Amino acid sequence: MKKKLLAGAITLLSVATLAACSKGSEGADLISMKGDVITEHQFYEQVKSNPSAQQVLLNLTIQKVFEKQYGSEVDDKEVNDTIAEEEKQYGENYQRVLSQAGMTLETRKAQIRTSKLVELAVKKAAEAELTDDAYKKAFDEYTPDVTAQIIRLDNEDKAKEVLEKAKASGADFATGFKNPTSGNLNVMFNGIYAAQNKQSFLFLGKEVETTGNPLSHAILRGAINEYGKNIPNYYYDNLMDTIAQYEKMGLENPFIIVDTNHDNSGKQYMDQIRIVRQTLINRDWNEKIKQYVRGFMIESYLEDGRQNEPEVFGKSITDPCLGWENTEALVREIYQTLGE
Repeated sequence: MKKKLLAGAITLLSVATLAACSKGSEGADLISMKGDVITEHQFYEQVKSNPSAQQVLLNLTIQKVFEKQYGSEVDDKEVNDTIAEEEKQYGENYQRVLSQAGMTLETRKAQIRTSKLVELAVKKAAEAELTDDAYKKAFDEYTPDVTAQIIRLDNEDKAKEVLEKAKASGADFATGFKNPTSGNLNVMFNGIYAAQNKQSFLFLGKEVETTGNPLSHAILRGAINEYGKNIPNYYYDNLMDTIAQYEKMGLENPFIIVDTNHDNSGKQYMDQIRIVRQTLINRDWNEKIKQYVRGFMIESYLEDGRQNEPEVFGKSITDPCLGWENTEALVREIYQTLGE
């Protein structure tokens, strides 16, 4: 159903493009400068193959089509309620999150409204086509025999969590479990325990049994408190607490990876260097930390930092990263510190 609706929107986009291409003149002057001008046609020729420009045009087309048909059924309260939920989720970081996504509050509201219009259009189309007769016909044509073990859980998030742990149990490679953003180590260790033990579950319509993954391990990525403040968990005491939990549970192959970015660094990518150095010092101070802490998860790319638009090749458009030169220097420093 979504494909049909989007196909219609794309068709409209094609019509708009063809109409622009058929214009014979250079169009009005957009910019005049001494001795030269930039016309509408010249500008169009430059942006018509740009993916970002095409997406903007497609969004405008979808918005215009669905606004005309369903605009009266989506009110401002729905949009404002969604904004309120996001503000509650991100707290004082909300404006920064919008900025990183290249949006303002108003453009985000417009985006939410367009999304709700599309959802409504899909729902209306589904109600029209997915009738009782259509369901019955599909059921009659496809009625496989299924044997299932059902595990009842309180909510969908918990069910997904259990499934991910079960799938990790069957992986034939080391699988890391990060602590959640709340910082609760029990959640992480429950995942490791589940992954290291046998599991039986349905996956892609098949009943799967696993023998457990003995290489499942802990990744400390820091946390965020209720005020949106970063709470690192790579410090000496944090490492000792994690080790104590490992010893209490008696898990196989106990080892810890320190995530040097995310909430440990507060996404201050250059702080990753300091976090690595401090952790190496802690390994020297304590034999248990030396035994358990086996590596680092360093967020790295070709260029330092991040960008909102893909203008610089090799520079992240998501989380800020350590560039290639700084990464190489840090890896060599680790190697030399550990005694080559």
